[in-house]
Amino acid sequence: MISAILYIGIAQCLFAATLVFTKKKKFPPDKILLVWLLTIAFKFLLFLLNEEHKEFFNIQFSAGLIPLTFGPFLYLYTKFLTNEEAFFRPKHFLHFGPFFVLTIAYFFLFGDTLSFNEEVFLNHDRLLWARILYAISYFSSILVYTIFTFTILRNYRKQIRDTLSYETGKTRLFWLNYIALLFAATFLTYFIVGGINAVSFQHVVDSNLVSSFGLTLLAFSVSYFGLRQPTIFKTDYFKTSDDTIINEELSYAENYIDAPIDAMGQLMTKAKEPKTEERLQNADTTALSEEEKYKKSGLKETEITSIICNLKKYMQDEKPYLNAELTIQDLSSALNISKHHLTQVLNHSIGKNFFNFINEYRIEAVKKKIEDKKFAHLTLLAIAYDCGFNSKSSFNNIFKQYTGLTPSEYKKAKVEGIEEESTSPDTQ
Repeated sequence: MISAILYIGIAQCLFAATLVFTKKKKFPPDKILLVWLLTIAFKFLLFLLNEEHKEFFNIQFSAGLIPLTFGPFLYLYTKFLTNEEAFFRPKHFLHFGPFFVLTIAYFFLFGDTLSFNEEVFLNHDRLLWARILYAISYFSSILVYTIFTFTILRNYRKQIRDTLSYETGKTRLFWLNYIALLFAATFLTYFIVGGINAVSFQHVVDSNLVSSFGLTLLAFSVSYFGLRQPTIFKTDYFKTSDDTIINEELSYAENYIDAPIDAMGQLMTKAKEPKTEERLQNADTTALSEEEKYKKSGLKETEITSIICNLKKYMQDEKPYLNAELTIQDLSSALNISKHHLTQVLNHSIGKNFFNFINEYRIEAVKKKIEDKKFAHLTLLAIAYDCGFNSKSSFNNIFKQYTGLTPSEYKKAKVEGIEEESTSPDTQ
């Protein structure tokens, strides 16, 4: 049975990896997903070869070491998909450090003398400490990277309204909660079953069957959701011109030093003084209030006033809110303003996050069309789509939040009001 599961898992991983590889535009999350799927397929392949050719293949590497990469893959995929990281950097390899260190130690220090076989795992021999060290590393990887993933998703959902003007199930990434839970459940179950076998000193439950089934289900889930998930922040990965890239990099370099990036790519940072001064010593900014943080951004009051004027003029003249997938990156590129400065102006000076700022314009556009007889033939949903909303539920919720009425209640009130006005004695 386990061989059949392994064949299915290999086929699924390779098929999904092929679909990702053949995409015309592969964003950073796609590349992480591609390598992750190939790694799962490689583990399955080694396991399968061990099942059919035990005399040639040692199962220890597949069972005990390769899974140490799955936590980092889940974590990095989540970071890139939520745009906390836009480009793969050398520092990201550090997450695979335990895997590389333990793999090198296994092959060069222990070799075939170290076995992760559960029936002999707790034997009191000279390598007991090594097996316990590997078990602790295995368990820690599962626990730590599951927590890290949920932390990123929590922060992302707190900050998403500073970056997107719309919300859908795909932008909120609820499916990644399921993937993280499935990942944790699969390997924790494997760990528990292995522990039962270890303390019993016998093969009570087939832990390899448990892990293979769970990992195959994980591979199917990651493939299905990952391939269906659109890239949320496309403009952050592919700029429309070299000038945009240069302007963004200059803005970053001139205003932020050693800046840590939060879950939505906003900078929680200490800015440097004018260019003639030496860099100030990097300070811990986590305790700064929003007002104190924005004071360090380098924006002067005259610049803030200018940005607000240009922003409102652009909103009135160009009506970018009609774009249902408008992001703060789109707006900052159009205005040639750093998105970090634009976020500051919106949150601190105007007092609204990006989501609320854009949707207020959409609501006003909807209200004008409802009250205009030229659009009486359109349904409320058609008007909503024309004004930049991308779903019925989102439109209804936001409209009621801003007006206190549902769209139909508002239309009824306005239409009746217009009719009463047109038939009143004063108009006869």
